[in-house]
Amino acid sequence: MSVFLIGDYFDSSLGYCNKVQNVWSPQQNIKALWETVEFNDAGWTKASSQMMSLMAFGVGMIDFCLDPNYTPNPNPSPTAPNPTLNPTPLPTTTSTLNPSPHPSTPTTKVPTPKPTVKQILLQTTLNNKKSITKPKKGIKGETTLKGSDFRKGKFKKGAKFPFKDGSGKMVRFTAAKKKKKNINFKKGSISLWYKPFYSSASDDVEHVLVVVGDYYKVPRFVLKEGDALRFSIQKSWTESWSTTALWRDSHWIVKQWVKIQVIWNTDWEDSMRIFVDGIRVNDADYVEGGWKLGSEKKAGFIYVGCANAEGTFPANGLIDEFTISKSTGFS
Repeated sequence: MSVFLIGDYFDSSLGYCNKVQNVWSPQQNIKALWETVEFNDAGWTKASSQMMSLMAFGVGMIDFCLDPNYTPNPNPSPTAPNPTLNPTPLPTTTSTLNPSPHPSTPTTKVPTPKPTVKQILLQTTLNNKKSITKPKKGIKGETTLKGSDFRKGKFKKGAKFPFKDGSGKMVRFTAAKKKKKNINFKKGSISLWYKPFYSSASDDVEHVLVVVGDYYKVPRFVLKEGDALRFSIQKSWTESWSTTALWRDSHWIVKQWVKIQVIWNTDWEDSMRIFVDGIRVNDADYVEGGWKLGSEKKAGFIYVGCANAEGTFPANGLIDEFTISKSTGFS
């Protein structure tokens, strides 16, 4: 399959077997070309999902095209290709950005979640350190951010989480203490304003926006963006619930403010939903609920803009107006 892809790289006008024959010939240095393929933190290529889906096709194609009785056509005809051998073209590893937001996200009109003030558990403006240690509502938090880390936000100021893994830049709040809690495991919502320093369609680096719990332990909630925008709830290492927007979807461009909301309800059949600027972006990925995580005290902390106290997987952007509610905002 890699032979087929490399052949397409050299000359997309050739027929499929001509591509394979060209690349398979000793004149082409396959190793040198594939040394330029980029990998993400998990060790997968940026085109890994397409490679996996076409693997069977590629194996069969090579086997057919390298038949000793097959002679490639030196002058391939410009006529229409055989539809049985011409799959849908792969997305390239770099995307042409559309300046309009959400060009490929679902456009299904659904109500935007709107929890009431009484349903809010935690609310912080992220204007400064005081807004974290004494939030507008909820159990107090702590931060390693300094004055210079609070920059011009969507409204007043927002917290900056730089693209420097393990920088120690972090914001966190206690998940629950005594009879108070900043999050409800059974159902609720999280909303925040986000100004990323990258485009969602062309950056596969993992950026963590919110972690409830320990990123490397369970139970935990995780909202992050890498090769896709993902929201997951994990009870144990063998039991989890997760929903994802489209792969490398164009939710935002560089330095575009967007409002991200996620909601969850363990009693719903469609239990986890993701919204970007009021548009639901995980329409085709329904997840049935059923989790029972126990006490919120087990989570320990709620991290904003990074994965843990070390500042791992930073958001690489600004976050403003962070809110957690005990309601989904839907009746």
